[in-house]
Amino acid sequence: MPEWVVHFYTGEYFCGIPWNVNVEATRAIDAIGTKYHDVNRIIEKGRWKPDALLPLAFVVYKKWGYEGLRAMLHHHVLLDYSKTLTSSGFYGWQIRLLGPTYVKDILGFVNSVLNEIVNDFKPILKEIEQGGDLYSVIQVAEEKWNTYIQHPDDVLKAFRDPEIRDVLKNLLSAVESLRDCMVTSVLEVSWLTWINQWKNEDVSVCPVCRNPILAVDDAVMIPSDYVKRGIAYRVHGTCLARLMSEVEELARGGLNRDEIFRKLVLDVPVPPSIAYEVLKAKALIKQVERIPLILVAEGIGDITEQPLLIDEKLEDEWRKIRKEAIARAVKENKNTSPGAIMAQCIQSSFLPCPPQARSLYNVLHRVIEASKPSIIELLRMGKREEALEKLTKIASRIFENPWIVAFPPEAYAGINRVYLTPTAIAGLARICELYGIKINVKTEWFQREILELIKKIQDAEVREGEWEKIQGKEWIDTLKELIE
Repeated sequence: MPEWVVHFYTGEYFCGIPWNVNVEATRAIDAIGTKYHDVNRIIEKGRWKPDALLPLAFVVYKKWGYEGLRAMLHHHVLLDYSKTLTSSGFYGWQIRLLGPTYVKDILGFVNSVLNEIVNDFKPILKEIEQGGDLYSVIQVAEEKWNTYIQHPDDVLKAFRDPEIRDVLKNLLSAVESLRDCMVTSVLEVSWLTWINQWKNEDVSVCPVCRNPILAVDDAVMIPSDYVKRGIAYRVHGTCLARLMSEVEELARGGLNRDEIFRKLVLDVPVPPSIAYEVLKAKALIKQVERIPLILVAEGIGDITEQPLLIDEKLEDEWRKIRKEAIARAVKENKNTSPGAIMAQCIQSSFLPCPPQARSLYNVLHRVIEASKPSIIELLRMGKREEALEKLTKIASRIFENPWIVAFPPEAYAGINRVYLTPTAIAGLARICELYGIKINVKTEWFQREILELIKKIQDAEVREGEWEKIQGKEWIDTLKELIE
């Protein structure tokens, strides 16, 4: 998990949590060396189990109040949970390979935990405020939580507590207050995770220019809070001087401190702590002044919308129908080269496929995952066969389009950036050539830039019988699905 100093630094400077409350709450939450380490943090499938969270919220609220709840959520969700995601599995691989700003999916998971807390406790608070008795409150909890309650005595004790209303109101308020610092906190964790991989190889990499720092290079350790723990970033002196000059120029151009911070974090980009320290050095912020930023709405898509609550039965049915649809699509295309190779990929959990087939496999699954909301809605209405037919067509489209097979449009979206694999950029270049559009052949794009190019191709006219162009547009539509 992140070092305590990261909890303290991001908590105070990015989220406005008082230092003393954050220090006390963090030490108590981690309780290092005891059996209570990270007690009651049970986050499964983007949801903190409500029967585990509620007793912990009571303990924290009675000790540190509203700010204690903010410190608890910041500690467990924004930092520890995002650290888990950035350090392992597919999302950890994305960070290591593509860079620390590719956190869109991770932000989605973190935001989901916050959303689920609202979904789990807002109906209970409403029932209490409407004068519901203990029995009716328990009924609402059982209906909304839809989960096995591991410690019912603790939950009942909480519901009987005269402060239950205050705890829930403050918990929900704490959730909302953390949304505007979620991006900066998660990005800081991502940068530290990314930079640490180089330290493990005894190499220092400057996070500004992303080039190695040689023994003869002038380098600065930043921020000073991180130095004692050995986790400070090493930055080329010339890079830091350039950042300082850029900040001065932006300030002269009329941008305020928040706009400058946003540009440094999203456009340059640099770790949020370095951006903060540069602004502090240029006297644009005070020593302990917080920068309240809401970055969610810009560059990472709309992840603030409350997700539909999907019960376990629908989730199980979704998993079954997804598997069945892929199997059908593969069977229908078994006599084609991609179908035969895909069958081999599916049979092995290790996917011993050629790189291009592996890329096609990734595109297939991500396109199918993008269709989940509409398929779930059909399943909710009991239209299983219709859902299966629709999902099979979506899967078959991947096999039947020669452009997608030859150049799988594998792409990953980060904050304001989109990364295309070399195969995908080769496909994009050839399709643009079909339409007489010239592009720069590069794997990293600004999101706005790539979306404008996609729209230009989608708006281009296609004459009857120009099948190559029609299939090219379908390739473009698939690429757009993967990056939005």
